[in-house]
Amino acid sequence: MSIKKESISPPIIPANDLLRLEVLQRYKILYTEPEVAFDDITQLMQEAFDVDMAFISLVDENHVFFKSKIGPYDANKVEREISLCSHAILSPEPTVFEDTMGEASLADNPQVQAINGVKFYAGVPLITHDGFAIGTVCIVHRKPRKFLEREKRMLQHFAKLAMRQIEDRLTSLERVESLGQKVAESQVEIETFKSINQAYQLFLQAPVAISIYRGEDLIIELANDTALQISGKTKDVIGKKLVDIMPEVENQGYLELLKNVYKTGVPFEAFEAPATLTISNEVKLLYFNFVYQPYYNSLGKIDGILTLAVDVTEQVQARKKIEKSEQQFRNVLEQSPYPILILKGDDLILEVANQPLLDLWNITSDSFGLPFLQILPEMKEQGFSDLMQNVYLEGKTHYGFEAPAYFLRKGVKELHYFNFVYNPYREKDGTITGVLILAVDVTEQVIAKQQVARSESQLRSMILQAPVGICIINKNDFKVEIANEKYALITNIDLQVLIGQNIWKVIPETNLYEEHILQVFETGTPYYGNEHAVEYLRDSQKELHYVDFVLEAIREENGEINRIMILVIDVTDKVQARQKIALTEARASLAVDMAELGTFDVDLLKDEMYSSGRLSEIFGLNNSKDRSEFVKALHPDDLEIRNKAYKIAFENGELEYEARVVHKNGSVRWVKVKGGIIFSENKVPIRLHGVALDITEQKEFSSELYKQVAERTNELTSLNDQLLKKNEELDQFAYIASHDLQEPLRKIMIFNNIIKERLSVSPEVQKYLDKCTDAGLRMTGLIKSLLDYSSLSGSKKRLEVVDLNHIFEQVAIDYELLIEQKSAVIHCDKLPSIQGIPLQLNQLIFNLIGNALKFNRLNVSPVLNIKTSLLSPGEVAQFTGLIEGISYHKISFCDNGIGFNQDYASKIFTIFQQLNQRSQFGGYGIGLALCKKIVDTHKGWIYAEGMPKEGACFHVILPEKQ
Repeated sequence: MSIKKESISPPIIPANDLLRLEVLQRYKILYTEPEVAFDDITQLMQEAFDVDMAFISLVDENHVFFKSKIGPYDANKVEREISLCSHAILSPEPTVFEDTMGEASLADNPQVQAINGVKFYAGVPLITHDGFAIGTVCIVHRKPRKFLEREKRMLQHFAKLAMRQIEDRLTSLERVESLGQKVAESQVEIETFKSINQAYQLFLQAPVAISIYRGEDLIIELANDTALQISGKTKDVIGKKLVDIMPEVENQGYLELLKNVYKTGVPFEAFEAPATLTISNEVKLLYFNFVYQPYYNSLGKIDGILTLAVDVTEQVQARKKIEKSEQQFRNVLEQSPYPILILKGDDLILEVANQPLLDLWNITSDSFGLPFLQILPEMKEQGFSDLMQNVYLEGKTHYGFEAPAYFLRKGVKELHYFNFVYNPYREKDGTITGVLILAVDVTEQVIAKQQVARSESQLRSMILQAPVGICIINKNDFKVEIANEKYALITNIDLQVLIGQNIWKVIPETNLYEEHILQVFETGTPYYGNEHAVEYLRDSQKELHYVDFVLEAIREENGEINRIMILVIDVTDKVQARQKIALTEARASLAVDMAELGTFDVDLLKDEMYSSGRLSEIFGLNNSKDRSEFVKALHPDDLEIRNKAYKIAFENGELEYEARVVHKNGSVRWVKVKGGIIFSENKVPIRLHGVALDITEQKEFSSELYKQVAERTNELTSLNDQLLKKNEELDQFAYIASHDLQEPLRKIMIFNNIIKERLSVSPEVQKYLDKCTDAGLRMTGLIKSLLDYSSLSGSKKRLEVVDLNHIFEQVAIDYELLIEQKSAVIHCDKLPSIQGIPLQLNQLIFNLIGNALKFNRLNVSPVLNIKTSLLSPGEVAQFTGLIEGISYHKISFCDNGIGFNQDYASKIFTIFQQLNQRSQFGGYGIGLALCKKIVDTHKGWIYAEGMPKEGACFHVILPEKQ
């Protein structure tokens, strides 16, 4: 639409227009290109109100700029004096011309009077947060039309949405300028739709969180995808109370804010407001920019609350990180023990400095804001200001090490040395605005290194002449750079052989300390070794020496450690002497403690006595040191014995006597005293030392023992006679069992065989004869087993070392046919060799393997695993009767047979005890009893574990030596 400018009335100007224009300039949007981000809003406005055109405008001093427009209008700006938006910014309420042709104030307006001109106009001002109208959102139609209250409120919502978009745009621009980062600006993507329902769909898809709460109970009527996603909810929250869905908002005050907006109709907005939400059972702290806006029904009453929220958590967190980083920098600056400063601009103005810097430069904080060379003019001729300028202009970091610099202190040059770094100081946008300087005063170190360098030759001379062994090795190849004669003597290696050689090769014993040497090279921390034992090979013989040594790092001028000095002192004589003394003292102390001896040491010249507590206990005294008290404690009748013993001791130097002492409670104890006297060169007794022993029990025991020995001798004589009679009876039983009992059995079996061979008998008689034969065989086997069992008690066979592997091989051959018949498998570990009786150990393994082969499950091939292990001391302690300190071997025989109930494990080794039917498995219940007796004979232990129908394990524990 083209408009001709004719005579028009002067524009209507607000009273605060100058201030308004300043505020408008603040948003930096006036002279920019039309904003695409606003097009969605104007598009929505056009379709929501069904008008020809929709605009978002900004009102300047002379023009109205259209930041977004929809409809048949080409211009991006228009003179302010003819724009209807000039009227709309005069009032915070909507400005509506339902029929512009009937408005007297617009009679001369060319936009109204033109063909296809503006016949309907409705505009709402864009009001900033501080109350200035900087533009409008407006709709235009080329035909008159009515404009409802509901539509006015909707247009106001669009105005706030557009204003919020402008505010967000400004916020983003300011953050980009201040932080040097690009902050993503949330843009509203609204799909095109043609009805109010389509508008709701647009809300649902908006990138900002939009929700509508209905009624005083704040029922959730609408929540778009963004709102649901932020809160971690789904669409099933629609129709429910907000407080039920998100109870956490009540304690944070947001529920009260919403209710207040509902009651008062006053919108509420907040920026970067924190909110703690429970999302997927996880509590999260988020930050939002949001608006609570009341919305009205057709009657003009508040029907609910419209909320628009933008998640700005990332922006807030980013800002907080920056703030934290800046605070950390301030902390580092304040706490650093080294000078740190920042110089700004071409003149290198002192802007930031910590206290160490102020102390170094001898200045105060009054120097802030002054140029560097004005503060320290002496630095110009030293070249430091030029270095700083290069860093500032070129942006390259410069490092200095042990650089000399002098300060003028009252006209006197004070020399210092520094390690420093000049680093370009960059703002958040990357612009270099100054120089950041960190310096470390290393004056003392440099002076020290200079002194070390000057004394290098003196050190070498001192090393060569030192009375202790000294050797210096380097880091690269561990070669000996210098060593003195004392070191060569200690190591028994020629000095010429040492110099220039790798220390590991020339002194192999040094490898023992390789770890410590490498650690000193790495850390610089000295290592001290005291009385280390080292074996040196001298004349093909190993000699044990003890040395004290120090591994000390030698630092170069740059602080690096390239060499180590080894100082060694041979302290073998001292260590051996102390060891002998310690051993002697330990033995003596142990002997005294074990014997419960009381000790005494008497200075005979001073008559002073030093005694142990045990001596006082023996004499019934309370830690007395008075010699006369010990003499008074002796029984009066035994004083003469003591006096005679002392008389003899003063002659031959040996004191020994036995006497009674009377304790204060009246009890009498016997004491034996023994000691020695030390004489001077003139044969004068000067010292007496010795021990005392309470022999009361020995005295009483000797008397009682004599009496008991006589009584016991008589008893033993009687018992021995009875034992001889029992042995004779056992021998007679064995003879009857082996001859008298077996002979009738043999005859029964012979006659049975004769009857079966020579007489024709009926099948029934044949069956009875077979049963007689079987009974005879079982009786023979039982007698033999009883003889084997009884013979173990009296066995006096010689013990010898038995290889159990050999016994296992022989037993396996004995069972070879049975193993083949039953398809049995036997797995056996390597068995130990132990001290024992070969025949009995053979019987033990034979019975245990036979037991596994006999008691197998029907249609299941026997599998036997024989495992062996050495018991630990803790395991030995678990078995009663096993002796601590002896090595025991555990051999386990585990099968997959019929097993047994563990409740019967304690009975299984009892003679004649059978847990199974003899008709099915045979046996007499003696085999396992025989095993137990063999193990007992060898002072071992046997036990069993089983599970019915799963198998059994028999564990045998035998000592390695008897």
